[in-house]
Amino acid sequence: MDRKRGKCLLEAFDVVNKRFTVYGAPEDAFDYIGKLWSAYLSDAIAYGDDGAPIITASDVAHMMTLLKIGRIRMGVPHRDNYLDACGYMALAADMVTTPPVEDILETPEDKFVDEVFQDQATTPKAKSVTELFQDRGLDDGFAGAVHGLGLEGGFNG
Repeated sequence: MDRKRGKCLLEAFDVVNKRFTVYGAPEDAFDYIGKLWSAYLSDAIAYGDDGAPIITASDVAHMMTLLKIGRIRMGVPHRDNYLDACGYMALAADMVTTPPVEDILETPEDKFVDEVFQDQATTPKAKSVTELFQDRGLDDGFAGAVHGLGLEGGFNG
């Protein structure tokens, strides 16, 4: 006779009863998680030509994160819920195919400023940041703004 029959049910019974003391009534948690998922699905889901929702792998990761947030909100916060939520978001981030925001938002001016600060950090005889900006043809108004930010002295002295 297979003694494993029903073992899963007994383990599940034990787990469900233990979690009740940790997370509260499952109906309350499920209701809250359902609200989180409903809000997510109403705003984030695309629909196919047949009108059926298209739930992507990243949607699943987001919704699993919301499940963990629901558990945190409805019960005693446990570190493992935070770790799981971070893990789901990390998995979702690995699925992203767009470039990082820094690559999208970086302007030519940002690159210019980065170059000036790099020059300032590597110039053997340190110049002030204002002098480096002036060397590159920036007007005194911009140099004054740099001074106003407290960067006049530069980094090398």
